[in-house]
Amino acid sequence: MSVCNDCALRLFNSRGHNLGGIGNIWSGNALVLPNVDKSAYKKQDMSFSSQVELIKQILPTGGLEQNLYTLPLIRCNEHFDIEITQRILLRCLTYFNNDVDTHQIKNIMLCGDAARRMLNIDDLKPYLNTVICDRKTRRRYFINYSPLVKFTNDDNFEVFKSHLVKYYNSIVTKIYDYEIMII
Repeated sequence: MSVCNDCALRLFNSRGHNLGGIGNIWSGNALVLPNVDKSAYKKQDMSFSSQVELIKQILPTGGLEQNLYTLPLIRCNEHFDIEITQRILLRCLTYFNNDVDTHQIKNIMLCGDAARRMLNIDDLKPYLNTVICDRKTRRRYFINYSPLVKFTNDDNFEVFKSHLVKYYNSIVTKIYDYEIMII
């Protein structure tokens, strides 16, 4: 995609860049991970992501593949000591928004830094039980911790698991038991 040409983050990704998501792209539901982790980058496929593996352990068998499209917000490996500048982020957001528009995704769970970067919030905790409804696009944004919180905070990982299951059940049943914030 031309939006990635000349991007500093893209230029240092010699193996894989612009890694696409996995799962059902036409489900209307997305799970947005903060970035491409080392495992996915090495194999050049998000199916090998350690974040995706953690999610598969939590959701019902086949749930990830049938009811969700899982993708990274930052499509390149960001472990090259390159700061994610506003310019880089805008490129990634353009790429992300193209996917969301093309595939008519309406329910989007933003995990960890994906929520911080996209919605410009520092503390995720106040938003965990809130669905942010975009009046213009009619999209619903759900906030959660990153799956990788498992390796840093057991309590927050339990919160991640419960909110992932709540989101999943909401998109399957179409019953949204959240506080509503309209933007």
